[in-house]
Amino acid sequence: MNSRRNLAGGLLAVGGVVMMLATFLTRATVSGGTISIDVNGYSAGSVDGFVTDAFAVAFIVLGILVVRTPPRTWVSVVSTVFAVLGAGWALLVMGTTNNSSISADATAAGVTVTVGFGVVVLIIGAFAALLGAVASFYGRVSAPPAGAWTRSASASPPPPSA
Repeated sequence: MNSRRNLAGGLLAVGGVVMMLATFLTRATVSGGTISIDVNGYSAGSVDGFVTDAFAVAFIVLGILVVRTPPRTWVSVVSTVFAVLGAGWALLVMGTTNNSSISADATAAGVTVTVGFGVVVLIIGAFAALLGAVASFYGRVSAPPAGAWTRSASASPPPPSA
C-alpha cells in the first residue's frame, strides 16, 4: 500500500471521528440571569447533530475506501465532494452559533451567547477530512508489467487475408 494513500485515508477517517466527538461537545453556552445552558449538537431537537454525524460516518467509510482503492478513482472524487460539503456545514454551524444579530438581540434581552469548544473541534475535524480527501488524489498508479504493451520480436505477423 502507498503511504500517501494511508495518510489520506487516515486523515479522512480521523476527521470523521473528530466531527462525531464534536457533536457531543458544547457548541454554545446561553446564559441569562442565574441560568446557564450548554448547547451541543443534539440539544433542543436540533437536526444539527444528526447531519454532523452523517458526515462523520461518511468520512470514516470513505477513509477506509481511500486506503483500499487505487488513487484517482471515484472514491477520491466522492470523498472530496463530501469533504467540501462537510467543511461548508462546519462553517455554517460556526456562523449560526456566532451570529452577531442573534447575539445583539439576546444581549438586549439580557442573555449572553458564548461559542463553545465544540464548534472549534467540529471545524478542525471537517478540515482534516478535507485535507485527507484532497490528498487522496495523490499516489502512484502502478505501471503495467514490463513487456505488457509491446509486441515480442518472435511473434510472426498474421497471415494475409485473401
